[in-house]
Amino acid sequence: YGLELIRKAERPGIKALKEVSGLGKNVDTFGVTYQLIPRINAAGRMGSARKSVELLTTPCYEEAQEIAKFLNKKNSERQAVEDRIIREIKEAIEKNPEILKEPSLVFCGENWHTGVVGIVASRLVEEYGRPSIVLSMKDGRIKGSGRSVEGVNLYEILKGCESFLEKFGGHKLAAGLTVKPGSLEAFKESFNRLLRRIFPQGMPKPRIRIDTILPLSSLDFGFISREYELFSPFGPKNPKPVFLSEDVIVRSAESFGRGNVKMKVEHKGKSFQVVGFKWGEWDMDPPFRCSMAYSISFSDYLGERYLQIEVEDIKS
Repeated sequence: YGLELIRKAERPGIKALKEVSGLGKNVDTFGVTYQLIPRINAAGRMGSARKSVELLTTPCYEEAQEIAKFLNKKNSERQAVEDRIIREIKEAIEKNPEILKEPSLVFCGENWHTGVVGIVASRLVEEYGRPSIVLSMKDGRIKGSGRSVEGVNLYEILKGCESFLEKFGGHKLAAGLTVKPGSLEAFKESFNRLLRRIFPQGMPKPRIRIDTILPLSSLDFGFISREYELFSPFGPKNPKPVFLSEDVIVRSAESFGRGNVKMKVEHKGKSFQVVGFKWGEWDMDPPFRCSMAYSISFSDYLGERYLQIEVEDIKS
């Protein structure tokens, strides 16, 4: 019901936000999660959330347009700051690859923006598949955010390290924390020690649950647009189905955006263009054969609706 109200966009703020986000009429949970919400959150992350409140409450469409443009700009600023921190972290990993032998990733930077460290931690979890904590040191104070993986209760782990923390709070997958002055290294050691106790054989690799085999060559736009969407909307308690297609040939691949990849693939003589989001560094040279785990969604462009194939993982 919420999605239907967003599609109608009777509120001036929602209408203006959809326009600057490039969303069409058929808004789904992906569009809300990755295009609308980041812009609403950007103001609070980069300063004050007041503008987001004004956007959602103004009765004036012209005012809503100006605020939406402001939020769009703030979101771009947020992305730039986030990318800079990620670059600094990856440089640190390149200089000291031993970091990746630890069960977690804990990084602290001078004056890193505290409004984006949680998102940076999420990106590290997605790329490296282990609990990650990103902290900022400012005026001698160390504070930041952590994100976890399935099977690791971040809050309980932090509770085991509370002698090194001024305060902390959150839940099993996300938390905020402030480290006591002079206790950063001791906190890191304690955090990793507790993880090793839980996983003595090392952190388990992330697993993808395959719902069913659905060869790429058998995809039918008409069937999917009618039947597949009966299962929507998708979200944490109703995840998108993940399909498996074997013996896929990857003909070409190129990186784009922020850690994304675009591929041309072939299956049983049929060609497809597929995308993978947040893959980090792409290090495989086409052409090669693989099994491909993928999900599907729809995108709108110039009033037309297109099927989008999203690669979840490949096994060559």
